[in-house]
Amino acid sequence: MYKRQEFEVRNRRSTPAFNLRLDPFPYSPRLRQLDAPRISELPGNGRATATAQFHAVRRGMFNIYPPRAESCFPLGLLKWNSRAGRDAQTLSVYPAYHDLQDFTMPAGAMSMTSGNSHYSKVGESQELIGSRDYREGDDIRHIDWRGSARRNKPVVREYEELHLRRVALLIDTYVPQSRHRRRRDTESPELEAALSLGAAITRYLTGNEAVVDLFAAGGEVHHLQTGRGTGTFEQVCDILSSIEPEDKPSIDRLAPSLFTEIAGIGGAVVILLGDDAMRRALVRRIVEAGAATRVILLGRADGALPENWQKLPPEAILRGEITTL
Repeated sequence: MYKRQEFEVRNRRSTPAFNLRLDPFPYSPRLRQLDAPRISELPGNGRATATAQFHAVRRGMFNIYPPRAESCFPLGLLKWNSRAGRDAQTLSVYPAYHDLQDFTMPAGAMSMTSGNSHYSKVGESQELIGSRDYREGDDIRHIDWRGSARRNKPVVREYEELHLRRVALLIDTYVPQSRHRRRRDTESPELEAALSLGAAITRYLTGNEAVVDLFAAGGEVHHLQTGRGTGTFEQVCDILSSIEPEDKPSIDRLAPSLFTEIAGIGGAVVILLGDDAMRRALVRRIVEAGAATRVILLGRADGALPENWQKLPPEAILRGEITTL
């Protein structure tokens, strides 16, 4: 991903400044400035602008500190610099994802009618389907006063309660590391594909009036609920942007309360980076807790796949070739 940034520099002195370089340093190995912008001359009390281009090598969360200007004018022996403040801002580079045209929910995923007001704005959880005569015990707030005046008797508006689908999305982050390479020097196509697919599934489900509970399971469990009136898709992408691979298996140490919570949701989509006894045990615990479960495997299969498991090539996800699941 490429991003352009514009710098505006003001000279507070009455004397001119020469040969200015702006932010002449690497932000991060994953966030590179292609060429430090320069201002050859800045008049006294004058202003100038310059543009830089950044390349985000991959997704991530980056601290962007206030811009710094420096100059070695006139002899190049000494360098002076100035920075506008000290507080850093955070730049989120989201995982690249491709929209899904269709996604099948796990069979038996729960539809919620109770507690709709918790997930919906007022007035969005019911749909008007008509009116009828008032009956004893009807909510007087639903009386149609204009309709009652026309018919000369009380009538009430009749509503159909909308059902919200709800699904848990659990993403595995365990990536065994090579003995010959350090983690910061490697990238896992399986993990990047899992985060890309997680973003695409969340985008599809929330766009189709579903409530999604995101669980990113590693040494730390990230949990965010998104849907009507709750967390936003951008907040999900913020979490996905910050996830790093776990080099030690940890999903087998998930708290029992997590499985109880997923079971209460009713349906679960599990994205796994590999297939082994530990991961199969994780899926069994979710199923035994009562959740209708669908598993998407992005790594090698350890034998025949169980029912409701689907194996996908990570490269196809990253290239946007998977549009229906």
